[in-house]
Amino acid sequence: MRPNYVLYPLIAAAALLGASQHAHAWGERGHHTVCEVASKLVTASGPWKGFLLTKGHMLGHICNLPDISWRDLPTPVGGEETNDDPRVGDEAHFINPENIGYRNASELPLEYLQVEQQANDEQQAGRADPRKSPHQLAGSNWWRTQQLYNLAIQHGKAAVALIAQANAKGTTKARVKELKEQINVELRQMLISMGLMGHFVGDAGQPFHNTADYNGKGTGHAGIHSYYESKLVDEIHADLPGQVYDAAKAEGGEARKYIDSILGAGYPEAQVTASNPYPTVVARMRKLSAMSGEQASQILALEESEIATRTGAFVKGRGSQEPKNRAQAWKLSSAAPESGEGKAFAAYRSMIVSEIATSAAVLAKFYDEIYQAVQAEASKAGAEVTRFYTTYDYPKDTAYVAPDYLKLSLKSQRLPVRAGQAYAPPPPPMGGEESGIEADDPHAFTGYIRAKKRR
Repeated sequence: MRPNYVLYPLIAAAALLGASQHAHAWGERGHHTVCEVASKLVTASGPWKGFLLTKGHMLGHICNLPDISWRDLPTPVGGEETNDDPRVGDEAHFINPENIGYRNASELPLEYLQVEQQANDEQQAGRADPRKSPHQLAGSNWWRTQQLYNLAIQHGKAAVALIAQANAKGTTKARVKELKEQINVELRQMLISMGLMGHFVGDAGQPFHNTADYNGKGTGHAGIHSYYESKLVDEIHADLPGQVYDAAKAEGGEARKYIDSILGAGYPEAQVTASNPYPTVVARMRKLSAMSGEQASQILALEESEIATRTGAFVKGRGSQEPKNRAQAWKLSSAAPESGEGKAFAAYRSMIVSEIATSAAVLAKFYDEIYQAVQAEASKAGAEVTRFYTTYDYPKDTAYVAPDYLKLSLKSQRLPVRAGQAYAPPPPPMGGEESGIEADDPHAFTGYIRAKKRR
C-alpha cells in the first residue's frame, strides 16, 4: 500500500488562517471564466455547440456555487462528519499529496479507497495526525469531479428515457406535456452537474490547490494563495475570457502544450469497471493537478524577483506573517509595460491565463464526453437531446451534493489508530510560534516529505 520511501525531516510546513480560504481557487471571476470559456470550446456537434453557446453565463454562475453557497450551509445537529455535513465537502476542493507520504500529485493512485488506505497507514505509523480523517488529510478533488461527471450523464440519460416515452406511439397529449416538464427538470440537473463539475476542474488548475503548502507559509510567502488567485486575477483587463479562449486555441502556445499533453495522452492504467465506466476523468485530473502544481515554484520565484519588488528586496515572512515588500497587485497592473513592475504583471498574467485556459479546455472535453454519452442513447430514438430543453428557468442556487466515494473517512467509517502509535507534530519550519502551524488545520503538512529510496 505505502510507497517505498525513506523519511527525512520536513523543512516546510503549511497552514492557512482557515480552511475556507483554501477552497476559493481563482475567486469568483476565475471560476466563472473557466466554465464560460469551456462552453465555447466544445466541439462534439453543431447542436451541442449552439446549445452551450447560450449557457456560458449560467454555467459560470453555477461554477461558483460550491464556494458562494455550499460553504454557508449549516451542519445539522449531530450530523458532524456524516454525509449530511456540508463541511465534509470542503476537502474536495484540493489535493494534499505530501500529507500522506507522496511528493506530488502525479504519485497518487487513481482509486480513492487506496488514497484513504494510504492515509490510514500513515496514521497507524504515527506520521499523520490521527485526529483527521483520511479525506481531511488528502483531499479528493479528482473524485469529486468524476462524481459530478457521472451525475451529469445520469440526468441526461434519465431525460432520454423520458423522451422515448414522449415519442412512443399512443402517448396522450396530456402525458406528453407532463413528460416534457420532467425532461426539462432532468436536463436542467444535467447542466447544474456540469457547472458544479467545472468548479472542481478549475480548482485543480490552480497551482496552490495541489500542495499542502497551499498558502506559502512553509516557504515564507504567506498569503500567496489569495494574492495570486484573486488580487492578481481581478487586476487583469476586462477581456479575461477572451484572453483565456485565445490561449486555449493558440497552436504552439504554452496552454496548448499542457492541453495536448492532458487530452492527447493515453491512460492505459485507467481501467473501465462496473463501478467506474469513465476512468479517464480521474487520470486526466491527476495530470492537470500535477502540471499545475509544478508551477507553484515558478510563482514563488517570480514574487521574489527584482522586477516584482522594485520598492525593496523581498523579505520572507515567518509563518502567518506576510513577506515584506510584496508588490501590490494594482501597482503592478498599472505600471508601464516596459518597467520591471509591468513585466512582472505580464508574467503573472501569462501564467494565470494559461492555467485557466488549460482547465477550460479539459472541462470542455468533459462536456463533450457527457453530451456524447447522452446523445448516443438519444440517437437510438432518433432524437437530438438539446432540442428538448425549453425552459428559461435559471438555477440561482442548487442543493448540496454529498461526496459518494468515501469509504474510510466519514465518522462511521474511520478505522481506529493502534494504541502506542503516538503522532508527534513536526517542529515549526522557520522556528518559534510564529511558524503559522495550526494544530487543527486539516490541510497542513503532517510531518515529513519523502524521497524515493535509491536502489
